[in-house]
Amino acid sequence: MTTATTRLLICRSGAFLSINAYYARTNDDAKSDERNSRLSLVPEGIIRDYHLKHFDELVERIGPELADRPGLVTTVFPNVSPNFTRHMIRVWHPRGPEKTEIWSYCVVDKDAPAEVKEAMRFHLTQTFGPAGNLEQDDMNNWIQCTNTARGLIARRYPQNIQAHLGHEDKAGPIGGGRRLRAFYARWEMMMKAENWSQVDLTTKYF
Repeated sequence: MTTATTRLLICRSGAFLSINAYYARTNDDAKSDERNSRLSLVPEGIIRDYHLKHFDELVERIGPELADRPGLVTTVFPNVSPNFTRHMIRVWHPRGPEKTEIWSYCVVDKDAPAEVKEAMRFHLTQTFGPAGNLEQDDMNNWIQCTNTARGLIARRYPQNIQAHLGHEDKAGPIGGGRRLRAFYARWEMMMKAENWSQVDLTTKYF
């Protein structure tokens, strides 16, 4: 899979606030008096200060339980992937066999100060930009997935996507491979349909 990643800054109305764990924290860094456990995972600086300033607003809008839940990385069928731990949305564009182009957007609060927007954009570029320190590691994963899928063993056996099948009760309402299996089930349904009248376009939550 060959990827070409474009970074754009888009702003939406209202606050796009997420309590994000940008970097791992050691036990020595823990702050017992931190008013929000996930905010304490965000490194000190402009982004963290902005989250702290607007955290009460976030709680008022969506409640304390949702405000403090871990960020979600998921995909909305068929090709949109929000990453709520990085203020990022990606759109995957197939460009032919073994080639995919990725458009990556940094999402910020429309009303945020310019320095906050710039800090978020810069942080995303450093981590998940085309030469970001985390994206380079992921890029190797994309390449290896493509190479493995065309190998001898992969051609001999069907793909295994059971992904925790039968143990969903231990993984929470959205874990245990439910989203993975639902994604491929919807793809299979579309591939087998002779026309759009045979495709169920009803939104489903798994």
